[in-house]
Amino acid sequence: MEQFKQQKGSITLFVLLSMLFFMLFIAGMYMLSANKETIGIAQTSRIKEIYEKDINRIDDVYETIQKNSKHSLKEIAKPGDYIQYNVEDKTFTISEEQTGQPYGQTFNTKEYDGLWQVLYNDDEHGLQIISEKIVAKITLGNSEDVLITKQVYNSCIDTLNSFCANYINSKYAIKARLVGSNPLNTKDIDDIYTNNEYIYISQYANDFKNAHDNTGYDIKAMNNARNQSADGIYNIDTNYCMASRYINSNSENTSFGIKQKDTTVEGDNLKMIIVYSNGTSKSNEIVFGIRPVITLKDGIKTNKGDGSKTNYFQILEQ
Repeated sequence: MEQFKQQKGSITLFVLLSMLFFMLFIAGMYMLSANKETIGIAQTSRIKEIYEKDINRIDDVYETIQKNSKHSLKEIAKPGDYIQYNVEDKTFTISEEQTGQPYGQTFNTKEYDGLWQVLYNDDEHGLQIISEKIVAKITLGNSEDVLITKQVYNSCIDTLNSFCANYINSKYAIKARLVGSNPLNTKDIDDIYTNNEYIYISQYANDFKNAHDNTGYDIKAMNNARNQSADGIYNIDTNYCMASRYINSNSENTSFGIKQKDTTVEGDNLKMIIVYSNGTSKSNEIVFGIRPVITLKDGIKTNKGDGSKTNYFQILEQ
C-alpha cells in the first residue's frame, strides 16, 4: 500500500512538471510570435517609408537614369537619321519690303511639329540637320509691281536665310540657313547680271543680281542621306525653295527666279519676273515652302535610339 502511494506521488509530480514545461513552451512560442510580428510591423513601416521617399524622389531618379544614358549625338548619328530638335517658341514677322506683299507675314516656330533629319555629320560641315518637311510657306513677289518684285528677287537669299534663323534654339544650335545655300558660306553674291547677247534685256543692265547655283552641295547630301531610306531625304511631298537664283534667257524672254524643288510641272508660276523681247515685263507672286538647315553645337548628347522615325534621337538638356 505504501509503495502504491509513492508511485502515485511520482506520477503526479511528473504530470505537474510536464504541464509546467508545456506552459513554458507555449509562453515562449507566444513571445517569439509576438516578437516576429513586431519586427514585421517595423520592417513594413520601413519599407513604406523608403517607398514613399523614392516616390517623392522620382524626378531625381529619372534624371539620374537619363544622365547615365547619355551618348554623343555626333558619334552615333548618320545622314538620314531622325532627331527630335525642339525649337524655341517664337513669333516673328517678315515685312512687306522683304516679301513684296502689301502686308507683313507672321509666323510661329511652334507651328512646325515634325522631326528633323541629319544632313551632314563630318568634320568639315559639323552636324547639320534639316526639317523632314517644310516648316512654313511664304509668299514672295508682287504680281502688280515689277520694281517691287525686282527688289525682292535681289534680297531674297538674305530674307530666306534670316527667316530660317528664327528656328535656332540657342541651347543646342549655332546657326541656320535655307537649304540649297552653300553649307559652309551662306553669304549672298554681289555679282550683277549682264547680257550682251539680246538687245531687249540691255535696258535692265545692272538691275538684277546674277544667277548662282549652290544647290548641288545639299542635293547631293540629301540624296546620300540614306540611313533610314534608300531614297534619301531630297524628295518630299511638297515643293520647297532653295537658296539660289536662276536666270533663263532666250531671244523671246528672260526670266528671273529662285530655284525650287518642285513636285509639279514647271511653268511661269516659278518665275518671279519675266522680261519680254517686245519691251514689256511681268511679275509673279510665288508661295514657297521653307526647309531650314540647322547647325548644332558640339557636345550635344542624346539617348541611345536607333535614328528611325519611331525611335528617333532625342536631344537632351545640356
